[in-house]
Amino acid sequence: MNPRLLSWRLICAALFERGAVDRAELEALLRSSRLSWPHVVAVAGGYYVTPSLWLGLVAARLDSGLPDDARHYLQALYEMNLRRNSALLAQLDEAVDALNGAGVAPLLLKGAAYLKLAIHRAAGARVLADLDILIPLDSADAARRALARIGYDPVAGHPPRPKHHLVPLVRAGGVAAIELHVAAVVGPVQHVLPTADVWRQSVEHASGRFSVSSPSHAVLHRFVHDQIVDRYDAQRTVSLRSLSDLLALDRYYGSAVDWIAIRDRANLAGYGPSFKNYLYVASRLAGLNMPLSMAFGVREAAHLRLCESVVRWNAARAAFGVLDALSAFRIKKEYGERQSFLSMSRHRARIVTEILRSKAAP
Repeated sequence: MNPRLLSWRLICAALFERGAVDRAELEALLRSSRLSWPHVVAVAGGYYVTPSLWLGLVAARLDSGLPDDARHYLQALYEMNLRRNSALLAQLDEAVDALNGAGVAPLLLKGAAYLKLAIHRAAGARVLADLDILIPLDSADAARRALARIGYDPVAGHPPRPKHHLVPLVRAGGVAAIELHVAAVVGPVQHVLPTADVWRQSVEHASGRFSVSSPSHAVLHRFVHDQIVDRYDAQRTVSLRSLSDLLALDRYYGSAVDWIAIRDRANLAGYGPSFKNYLYVASRLAGLNMPLSMAFGVREAAHLRLCESVVRWNAARAAFGVLDALSAFRIKKEYGERQSFLSMSRHRARIVTEILRSKAAP
């Protein structure tokens, strides 16, 4: 087996107990003479799932059989992330208190909501980059001033941000940046998940201090952010952290997630095939149970094979990256949504020229 694919399959097996790789194959992968633990650790780190890898191996009672260096490293990384998430939770609570004091009732998005609701069973399982908090547009100035009073300032020299959130806010001693969002998602995909709908269907926390997205919107947001905005579908890349989130949301909310309604929204917005790809990968790799009416076919199976080719070969990853760079979505996101055929052609010609020059450079 290709060494990259071997490491990837081992990580998938450890993360997803109901996935395509069963316990017997996981044990065989761990015994393989071709297994390189430095490579496994590097791959897991690249997918931001190292803490979950450790938890999966512990849950399968396979941690004691790991090489000492690998076992100590994975355990240490998990414990570090556990401490970091504890500090992030305290930071989030303080920020919400400050916003409430200014009369702002926020809505926690993505990782911030997962952390506060304990969506993932283990507190140290998920790696968070920042804290995303949605606020009403007319409360933006009040929210910014409220966080400024407890030491937060805009990141110095940060480039202008998309209109869906303000410049990230940081403070000395803070664990991560806080992003105050005025829209749930970036402009080109706001028709898929309108901010007004997110607010209208939001669920107020029992504390009354904040709200979170509805179960179905939480799943839809995960899909939109990862597969469309971050381009994982176009680049034929499986985000293992995204799949972990999807399974955790499904386990936490259960029947409250309306998969058919989410599918219909994706279809209406023109992203139906991407959503089916997403769910097929989740069902095959991670064991996500789908409604019987959610049928998959050759197209989705081919998508998964292409994803595996990207894991195996750098050339495949590079090729899909180039195709995505030339896509209308990417160009409109970078240069504005109003692009004529001529301006689109000019941007593509410039991108191709830059790629060729980079390849020719010594």
